[in-house]
Amino acid sequence: MTDDVDQPGAFTLGGTYLFELANGRRITATVTAQAGGWLRLDRARSTLHVNISQIVCYQAPGSASLADDAPEASGRSRPAIDPQDWDEPRLRRLAEGYLDGQGDSELATICERSRSEVRRLRRSFEAARGNLDPDRLGEQDRAWSVRWQAVLGG
Repeated sequence: MTDDVDQPGAFTLGGTYLFELANGRRITATVTAQAGGWLRLDRARSTLHVNISQIVCYQAPGSASLADDAPEASGRSRPAIDPQDWDEPRLRRLAEGYLDGQGDSELATICERSRSEVRRLRRSFEAARGNLDPDRLGEQDRAWSVRWQAVLGG
């Protein structure tokens, strides 16, 4: 058996890592706690709690860059929707709007976000409810579908 540090998902407390999350976002943060499949990550101006299952890959201190093995970009890619912009109360308000039949433009105004973000989140919302096959979503939107399931309680 190898040392725990060599096991995937084992992080050194106090270590600073570059993480790539399932929604495509990359963050650099210091691991300050790890328990129950969650990490507490401290950044300069914020603290994040990240479920380890949402980490696609990470760069340990002193290792090769994540970009070294990154595939060449091909085709058109959409920018990631920042999860920090969508806290749980805002997502619940958006879900209520979807269920009440409100349009994307109206919800974008209410939630103070772009119409394109609201439209993309609608697709992942419908996948979380079982109305859309998650395989039809891109990787970033599938990650949002998982988050919607948590917000919707299941």
